Amino acid sequence: MSALDSHPAVIEKVKVVRLDDDIPEPITFLKIDVEGMDKETLRGASGLIRKYHPKLNVDAYHQLADIVDIPWQIREIDKSYTLYLRLPLVSDAHLRFPFPTIMAI
Repeated sequence: MSALDSHPAVIEKVKVVRLDDDIPEPITFLKIDVEGMDKETLRGASGLIRKYHPKLNVDAYHQLADIVDIPWQIREIDKSYTLYLRLPLVSDAHLRFPFPTIMAI
């Protein structure tokens, strides 16, 4: 039996809020790394994105479709973004899986 087996699972309810409703000040940069909830986070920040046009950095490795869906969603929110796909160098010894990132400027 491992140490994890001896502890019961802890489940906590957390309140989920839209970034549009929670951030009152202007933003210039938005990094989204929310473990697979990237599209929902973009939807909840769409007002801030339209209003302030922040630079965006969105991790896109949780689902294969994210590489296409996330840029598509960003362009639906604000067509003026220039989009980039950042792939780490595969030769980086510490990386076991390349983590693509969508950059929008």
